[in-house]
Amino acid sequence: MIRIGEHSILILSPDGRAVPFDQMELQRRLEKLLAAHLDTKELSIARDIAGATEMILLNKFRSEDRE
Repeated sequence: MIRIGEHSILILSPDGRAVPFDQMELQRRLEKLLAAHLDTKELSIARDIAGATEMILLNKFRSEDRE
């Protein structure tokens, strides 16, 4: 389960323990994952995609919280 707050993201592990992530850490992890997946040394591409992905996730979860 993932909960997104104003400045942090809380991820619950399968055993129910909370694993907190701040948004910068999420973006860094997305960048690394994308860079490895794209097999590229061009981190600016991975950064752009990670930033867009982060915004999509944040907007999705915030809109779900409003419903």
